[in-house]
Formats: sequence, C-alpha cells, structure tokens
Amino acid sequence: PISEWNGRPAYTLVARAESNGFFSSFYKVRNRIESVWDKQGQFSWRYFENRREGGYRTRSEILFDPPHGEARYSDGRTFPIPPRVQDALSSFYYTRFQALPIGGSIVFDYHASRRSQPLEVRVIGRERVSTPAGTFNCVVIEPMLKAGGIFKNKGRLVIWLTDDERRMPVMMRSKVAVGSISVILQEARPGA
Repeated sequence: PISEWNGRPAYTLVARAESNGFFSSFYKVRNRIESVWDKQGQFSWRYFENRREGGYRTRSEILFDPPHGEARYSDGRTFPIPPRVQDALSSFYYTRFQALPIGGSIVFDYHASRRSQPLEVRVIGRERVSTPAGTFNCVVIEPMLKAGGIFKNKGRLVIWLTDDERRMPVMMRSKVAVGSISVILQEARPGA
C-alpha cells in the first residue's frame, strides 16, 4: 500500500531472509530490511535493517534528507548524498522501473556503509526460466558488486526479472561466504 512520508506518497518495501530448519540448527538467519521509497521521485527516504546471522545481531537506520543532500545514521552522523539516491533495497526496485537494454547497463547513485557511489547494473540477456510458480520469459541482470551494504564485492549476484511491465523477480543466485544462495519464485498472486 501507498503511505505518506514527508507529505509525499511513498511505498514501504520489505525484504526478509530466513534460514531453513536444517541450516538454522547451526547458523540461524533472521534478517529484515525496510525501505521507504518515494513513489513519484523514485528515491529513498529511509533504510532500516534488523539482522541476525548466527551470533551476530545489529539494527541500523539511515534517514535520507534529499532537500539537504544528506543521509543521517542512527548514531547521529551525517554524510553527503547525491539527488535521487537509492539504498540497498530501493536500488532493486529502482532497477525494475528502468529501461533494460540487452547487452547494456544502467548506472545510478547508491548509498550504503556511510558513502555514496555509482552502482552499475549490467543487462546480460534474455532467458526462459521454469520455477514452481510457472515458466517465465526473463531479462537477466547483474549488479556490479563494488558498493557496500548487501552489494558487497564478495561474489556475483544474478537476478532474473520477468520480461514484461511487472519486472517480477523470478530467481536470484549469489555466492556468499558460506556457500551460495538461490532464491526461486514459488508462488505468485495478483495484488489487490
């Protein structure tokens, strides 16, 4: 649903990552990430993260102030940001709204780990993908992992989006420190 942030219509985007029962017995993961994203301007207002990975726990928040060109962290420190900056979660949604030229790339400003920098997303090609939710024609993209936050320079992240106006995520594959992660669409229901 659309809510309001600073007097403007905004989406609250939420991503959760949870380890399965077997994996949780020795390395439990319970992560929740939220982003408040301006509907019209397509930029981030707020980024919140609550992470639990094994014995590691952290909560952090970044409040973006585009009119003043700064990001304020929960410890009170501020850092400069460019116009229309994206956070770790909103960058994914922003990409879905852009033209994705096959063989080309898109570049936009991304803020994480107390700094802003350009993030390049390469458009690798088209592929037909079968999942438990169905078979989809997809555009395959790859964020170039140089930035901080969830886009750390520690491997490769490849994402399959439906090749239609929805740009629905169908599959993601990534390498991580303890192996690899595959996210595969299990079910899709039309929104209200």
